[in-house]
Amino acid sequence: MIISSIGIGSFMAVASDRLQGLEVPLLAVVLMTPALVWAAIKRFDAMVFLAAALMWVVQREPAPVDLLIFLLFPIGILTGRLDLKRLKNADRLNTLVWIFVFLTLASVAVADLAQASTRFALITIYCIGIAYFVKLYVATSHDMGRLVGGYVFGALLAMGLVFLDLVGIFPDEIVIQQGRSRGLTKDPNVFAPALIPVLLILIDEAWRPFFTRRLPRLLIYGAGALVVLGIFTSFSRAAWANTVLTLALYGAFNLRYLSTRQRMTVLRWIAATGLGIVVFMSLAGLGQFFAQRANVLQDYDSERFAAQRTATELGLLHPIGIGPGMSHAGDLMAPHSVYLRTWAETGALSLIVFLMLMLAFILPYHDRSLIDSRVFGVSASVLVATSVGQMVNGLVIDTLHWRHFWLLMGMVWLGHSVRSRGWEDPSRALSEVAA
Repeated sequence: MIISSIGIGSFMAVASDRLQGLEVPLLAVVLMTPALVWAAIKRFDAMVFLAAALMWVVQREPAPVDLLIFLLFPIGILTGRLDLKRLKNADRLNTLVWIFVFLTLASVAVADLAQASTRFALITIYCIGIAYFVKLYVATSHDMGRLVGGYVFGALLAMGLVFLDLVGIFPDEIVIQQGRSRGLTKDPNVFAPALIPVLLILIDEAWRPFFTRRLPRLLIYGAGALVVLGIFTSFSRAAWANTVLTLALYGAFNLRYLSTRQRMTVLRWIAATGLGIVVFMSLAGLGQFFAQRANVLQDYDSERFAAQRTATELGLLHPIGIGPGMSHAGDLMAPHSVYLRTWAETGALSLIVFLMLMLAFILPYHDRSLIDSRVFGVSASVLVATSVGQMVNGLVIDTLHWRHFWLLMGMVWLGHSVRSRGWEDPSRALSEVAA
């Protein structure tokens, strides 16, 4: 309890200037720390489920999920629920992570605003830590089921609120802001991409169920429709493109398992989805707004392009960057690209290492037998398709502090153990399930 209390206190101290107006809720958290510690010790798995669900509640930082993960990490290690032995045979990826962390911290030294830059760097390290949490926690398909179940459950709760707002029951400007769905997150451009892994998981479960064998198919279809509604009503061009790319990759990975009849069924589902969206737009009067948002270029894109040019120039002028979080400090505008942000803030070498790190997560799946497997119950093709989609999404938005991105990277990382451990998990290969 003492260690966890110190950890939460330290985390709050780092984020002190962002906690204005949250004194009462945070006091409640501090007073509840003994109960939370007890729950984490006695009901660790349930708290992991809760943490995954709370990834959808990020209005301010630190978010509830941040405090919970900060609590679960030390308790999990001390109680053995997080097993450090699971980091074996990952030297290359670990090395890339720690080089990236070192370069990030080193660039703080050149930042104009040292405190703000330090905080940004620590948040980056924390987000990467989410991937480590997943890697250390998951040992069976039951463990993965809690993570996936919590994440999907939280998404559906958030989308339930969005739906209630769309039909006029929920108060305006909370889960839908300026006509765009954002759930309980800060930005529709984050909310929609976070829904895409949920959509792929539901599609795969509808086709070849693993976690949802006992659930009626109609419930899975309804959940999928709700998620599609969320992605569409976010009116995020990047998220729409991400969805198309992700579905295309998933289809390419699994096309050989589909019979001609099943392929025709897929086409009918695509047509029905498109028709449903058209009908929804007509009934909701969103046709004009959709036409505006569907334009390739928006009025504010000129500002984004200018910010990206500035970030490019900053990276050329400053070999080790200008410091974490400094690309949008003062009069600067955020570059809206995780790669340009990394280039400008922590330097060219840091960008190279970051790109190598992304490749290190994905490259092991070049083995067809691996991508045809289940990673503790989740289709590897779902994980790879969604990961690539999120990485491409990072070209036009900063994904470095997306909690769901690093949760996904942790799940992808788990798949690396398929060959090194001989695939001891009882999950069956997709080829067997599809047969």
